[in-house]
Amino acid sequence: MKHITTEQRYLIEAYLKLNKSKKFISDELNIHLSSVYREINRNKLKHGGYSAKTADMYAKERKDRFVTN
Repeated sequence: MKHITTEQRYLIEAYLKLNKSKKFISDELNIHLSSVYREINRNKLKHGGYSAKTADMYAKERKDRFVTN
């Protein structure tokens, strides 16, 4: 399984600010289109929009919940 990296999250945020399509983002980052949609939807801000910093924090929190010691 391949996870979206912090760098990719910042690129997603930048492309969204440039009004690039999710298909464009998917192609540029070589990520499946459904993964781009999932990333944006599961990490969207309360007021809408997408923040790579916040998305990365949410992803780390989810990961920590499932890591066994």
